[in-house]
Amino acid sequence: MQARTIIIALALVWQIGAACGDETVWQYIPTEQGDWSDAGNWSDGVPTVESGEAIMNGGTSVISSGYVNTSIMFGDRRDPHFGLYGAVIQKGGVFVGSVHGAGEDGGGSYILEGGELIASMGNINLYHQSGGTATIEVGAPYGRLSMTGGMLSCGDLGSLAEVSISGGVVNAGDVGVDVFITGRSVTVNNVRSARLQVRGGMTRFACKDLSIGESFCLGGTIVVDGSLTADHIFELQASIHLIGSSSVFSAPVDYGPHGELIFEGGNGGWAAFELYSPDTGYNPADFLDPLNFIGFLGQLSVGGTQAANLKLTGSGEALYVHDIYVGPGSTLDLNGSHVYYDGAFVNEGQIIGGYPIPEPATLLLLALGGLVTIRRGRR
Repeated sequence: MQARTIIIALALVWQIGAACGDETVWQYIPTEQGDWSDAGNWSDGVPTVESGEAIMNGGTSVISSGYVNTSIMFGDRRDPHFGLYGAVIQKGGVFVGSVHGAGEDGGGSYILEGGELIASMGNINLYHQSGGTATIEVGAPYGRLSMTGGMLSCGDLGSLAEVSISGGVVNAGDVGVDVFITGRSVTVNNVRSARLQVRGGMTRFACKDLSIGESFCLGGTIVVDGSLTADHIFELQASIHLIGSSSVFSAPVDYGPHGELIFEGGNGGWAAFELYSPDTGYNPADFLDPLNFIGFLGQLSVGGTQAANLKLTGSGEALYVHDIYVGPGSTLDLNGSHVYYDGAFVNEGQIIGGYPIPEPATLLLLALGGLVTIRRGRR
């Protein structure tokens, strides 16, 4: 909160300076990296909050140390079609200010490799972070956010075109864009994404509510404190944990034999699992080759850290799953739907509204076991 207050307050100062026409332009060799702190690399000395904007019309300026307090503009505000290029690389020190691109399409890149960044940012082509810590207030729309290391705290990211995270730690507000995650620890409040990819067995992606369009390849561990909705999920390999007594999972799943859906439960209330699959009966081929079969799941678990109540709902008629687990004190309400399974079935709670249907071989074994019990009883 304090960092955000600093950003907003200083932004007013930079806007006043820009309005007065104060600026200093980067003029080092365009094809080489130059030292930000070298006054000779600027048209009017090293930028400060008093000197107005630092104009980048090409070339690369490197911040290695010290304290920098200014505003960076990629491109010339007075000529938005000229030189919307350039980059700033921060290797150390502290930067407090604003970073923006001129013109409708914006431009430029800010690369954080080390140090600390506190800035408002918008209308640039790329923000890439491989180290250091950053607190960013995202303003006008800009292109991509790429994260491979460090720690990033930011507000809503709905104005970005794409978010790619393969390392580091991200704490963000709402995300409403294409998201590609292969990193270790990503936490956001809400995701409303057109596409979502989560790859890597060690990836842990946590959010409050997750709403996506189409998702291709969900892997790792996905923790949703609330509900998950999607237009379609292709290739589910993740372990999805839904936290909360009234969480909802609503997503047609194509090819999810390795996916796991865990309703962690909460205090009272009923969670819901919306079904989309038609009831085609038990067909062993569906379990052997579920590639084009909607509604197939690797494991369904009701109850995790707490007991859970789960009700099957939706327009579908059946659920096809390898393994089923109902934890102590938990309840699974089939609500008249058929649930077919061909693996393990562990019931330490209660089942209502029907009963899971095992594969024919398992059903035969259960029947034989029942006959043995009856014969022993007659003796």
